Amino acid sequence: MEIKRDMYSISKEESRAINALRVIFTIMVVYIHSHVGAEKIINPTHWINTVEYLISEVVCRCAVPGFFLISAIMLYKKDFTWKDNVKKKTRGLLIPYVLMNSLWIVFFLITKKIPVLSGFFNTQASDIYNWSIRGWINAYLGIDSLPVLGQTWFLRDLFVINLLSVLLKKIIDRLPIIWISLLSIIWIINFEIPVFCISIRSIYFFSLGYYIVKYNVSMNSIRKISTQMIAIAFSVLAVVDTVFHLYVEKQGITLFVGNLAHQMMILVGIIWLIKIAFNLQKLEGNAIYDKLMRYNFSIYLFHEFALTISRKTVIKIFGAKPVVQLLGYFVLPLVVICASVLLAIALEKKLPAVYDLLTGKRSALNKGK
Repeated sequence: MEIKRDMYSISKEESRAINALRVIFTIMVVYIHSHVGAEKIINPTHWINTVEYLISEVVCRCAVPGFFLISAIMLYKKDFTWKDNVKKKTRGLLIPYVLMNSLWIVFFLITKKIPVLSGFFNTQASDIYNWSIRGWINAYLGIDSLPVLGQTWFLRDLFVINLLSVLLKKIIDRLPIIWISLLSIIWIINFEIPVFCISIRSIYFFSLGYYIVKYNVSMNSIRKISTQMIAIAFSVLAVVDTVFHLYVEKQGITLFVGNLAHQMMILVGIIWLIKIAFNLQKLEGNAIYDKLMRYNFSIYLFHEFALTISRKTVIKIFGAKPVVQLLGYFVLPLVVICASVLLAIALEKKLPAVYDLLTGKRSALNKGK
């Protein structure tokens, strides 16, 4: 089945802004996982936990919804057939998803047999040798929780939602107001109903991407919105979100207010980040920025392993002290991003076939960048 539509035009400047958004979102994802991991290992002092929560669980939570939004825009902006799109997404999403989770499982199978390492990784794979059939299915599909390599849930959701992309377009074309109203209500009240293993959040922001294309909303139009107004709205929502989730008992109206502030903050945050991206795209040509842009998918794939290893090593050496927690939170993600880029460069040069499999042939797509 072929999807045809009038061309949605993306200017060169907007294209560069989208590349900048990918860099921003990728870095944010690393910081999200830096806090999640630290929370499991250390009992941070209260103010440190507040700082980390504000950055990782509030500000950076704009990243993944933003990725879904961009993915939908890039898909629907041009004509495509369901078959060709699925073939492309199998190479670019499904194969990396299966391979990375398989490598993570092999890693756990090996480390569990090494006494000095067996207790080092306290994850869902801790009892990997006792997994039931459902456990193995869950490791790959993440039905009960996340897949064994947690951050790859995004690849899973994005692949499945691409399988439904034609159906989703038909629903929106036929019931545009009803569909966005229904999704908005479900998303704002944070009522999660997994559909084919994908979350409402995934469907909501992928749908928003098509609405942008359908109604020809250009990214440049967002630049006209007052930066001061966005900054004030985002700051207020971020503070309310943090206060209600950390310091107010979560029940009834307080839970609703906290969830509402969080969801609205994500929408406002994405708008603000788009404005920021138009300034960052001017950095193209800078060696560091170009590497981050070229290897942003590799950073996304590889960072969890390096972050887990480095964080636990630092804790083992220096102990779970507040200063270690704070410095580790800010510094380790930067070190991990650099290490992920270096690993990607090494694989691309020495094992290009392996690199292409792991990244969905993004080596070829990125040539010339």
